[in-house]
Amino acid sequence: FLEMSRKLLEAQIREAELSDRLASSLSMEARKGLEGEIASLLKSLTQTKLENEQLKEVSDVARQQYIAMEAKQKSCDLELESLRHQVVDLQTQGSDEKAQLGQLHHQVLSLRMSEAKAV
Repeated sequence: FLEMSRKLLEAQIREAELSDRLASSLSMEARKGLEGEIASLLKSLTQTKLENEQLKEVSDVARQQYIAMEAKQKSCDLELESLRHQVVDLQTQGSDEKAQLGQLHHQVLSLRMSEAKAV
């Protein structure tokens, strides 16, 4: 009976050792799986950062275009206001209208050319 108990105890010890090995091998497999998942997530993060930088560049270009268009609109508004004042001045003066209209036309053309060069 003593011999049987000793063999049973040895078998239980061996079973515990094998169980520990199995548990550690599963954790290695789990570790490898997690490492693969981490690598995949890092790759995804890098790609997302790259896309973010590209979108920032597009945003900067769009902002610059907006600022340029806003400046052009202000220039057009100033030109329009100037022309309105000149028309009012021409209407009130009444003298040599053709010469003044020619000057006005020349100023408009000059403003348009300078605006086109600025943009």
